[in-house]
Amino acid sequence: MSISEVIANYFHEVSYGKWDLFSCFDSVLEACKNITSEDCEKIKTELSFHLRSISTHNSMSKKVHNKANRLLDELDQFFQSKRVTMIIDERDTKVNEKMLNTKAKLYNSEVNVYVACDKLASLHSMSSSTGKSSSVLQKIQDEDDELDEECDKASTSKIDKNVSEKDSQEPAKKKLHISDDQELIAKNLLGESQEISPEMQSLLRDFQEYSKYSRNLLIINEIMDLRPSSEFVLMYTKEEHYSELLKDVFDPIDKLFPEKAFNFLMAFFSKNLTNEQWRNEIENLLDHEPDPFLKNLKRFMFEILPIFFDSYMHPDNPLKNRDLGEDEYMTIYIHPMLKKALARFSNINYRPGNRAIEASSYRKLITSQSGNADRADGIAYTTNAKPYEICVVEGSKPYDTETRKESEDFVQNTRAGKDMINFLVTQEVKQKRALPTLFKAFMVQSFELSLRFYFMDYLNYYRIFEIEICEIPIDFTGINLFPFLFRTVVIWAMLVGNTDKEFQEFRNSKRSSRISNAHNLRVLTQLAHNKERPGDKKSLKMKNVL
Repeated sequence: MSISEVIANYFHEVSYGKWDLFSCFDSVLEACKNITSEDCEKIKTELSFHLRSISTHNSMSKKVHNKANRLLDELDQFFQSKRVTMIIDERDTKVNEKMLNTKAKLYNSEVNVYVACDKLASLHSMSSSTGKSSSVLQKIQDEDDELDEECDKASTSKIDKNVSEKDSQEPAKKKLHISDDQELIAKNLLGESQEISPEMQSLLRDFQEYSKYSRNLLIINEIMDLRPSSEFVLMYTKEEHYSELLKDVFDPIDKLFPEKAFNFLMAFFSKNLTNEQWRNEIENLLDHEPDPFLKNLKRFMFEILPIFFDSYMHPDNPLKNRDLGEDEYMTIYIHPMLKKALARFSNINYRPGNRAIEASSYRKLITSQSGNADRADGIAYTTNAKPYEICVVEGSKPYDTETRKESEDFVQNTRAGKDMINFLVTQEVKQKRALPTLFKAFMVQSFELSLRFYFMDYLNYYRIFEIEICEIPIDFTGINLFPFLFRTVVIWAMLVGNTDKEFQEFRNSKRSSRISNAHNLRVLTQLAHNKERPGDKKSLKMKNVL
């Protein structure tokens, strides 16, 4: 019986109230007699997999979910405990003794036993042999020489560790190695294989290791943070692999905004004009423009620039008022810009204001989680008759914001992104439509005087990418920031629109067969929903690397 089967049988046969990591571990040792230290990682991985499956299974009660989550939290500490270490050391010794006895009988020669590194025994012949026995013993001798060399390296490593504490604090990823030749199959939400680049293969392997030895609010919800500033990217990935992924993902996105349009923005905002001259320039934006993209861009600028320029020209510029509240700031400056951009470049409906997230309500209902649905400061919707949420917005006041709000809002947005994907996919499959594999969810975070734009998709994990970060100009001295602000907001709006367009075309052209739909529904019962939030929004704080 395999390790996975033993663990599965344990959780099936033992009542959840009696679940215990040690008793489960003992069951594995009893069923699999040849377990050694080399198998510990596999046991830990299988335990983690089964506990995660239980904690997200819709048919399980909340008490069972809580018990599984508690055992998950204790998993790392359990395998580092002295009790487990002693048991595994005894197993290793018995296996080594058995191997030596077998070798001694096989070669029919006297042996001396040496213990290297307090762990691994070796065999040396005391009599000369000829033919096959001699060659085999020589091979064993060569292996022992290699072992001695490795032990010397280990001893040197221990000395170095005592000399430098910094080395001992390296991330676990740097102390492990997964073969680059190892096959890793990428899958969509229904478990169907997807083709991916070698670089993404490598990043998925890196994230598997990162997930084993790190723990934060994104990892426990199977969210892969691919922002350039994330701990995972900075500490656990190779720069060349991540750079190649960025090229694959963002080269097509960057081309959405024509170069001639950006050149127009740079020229427009490089002018040194009086207040009256700026008013005339804004009026001239309505002049005839044959290029459709430039026409939309100029109309968008005509709608948004007066909001900012009127503030700049006011004796008491509101954008410099450090008492400006979140609601006022978002209502005057941020919501209109996002709403107009979506209307101009994607025909997407955006609703500002404190609103409950329907996808969050669905998750709480289907998983029996307590409390009210998560809320957003603004939500954008798809264009079908019964629209889905496609983007959420979180805001803050422009000045003197509590530091933790930055990470709290980001984590809340990522949870909402995952909820939106799960909700849309589930509802579409229930209507016998094919899985929209290309669907993305979008998130906007307004933190102080910056706007951060993200999108999330699914490939083995829920992957979050940073589209761009841009600053809000507060007076005419920062007018050179506008080209980048407009470019970023327009690209985001176009991405949202393109995702909706692809989704509408897909859902109207494909339907699942009876058998395929039955399979899809069965698979979706195993969907990994967000864990219940442990408390209020302050519980979502997450440590940043930079």
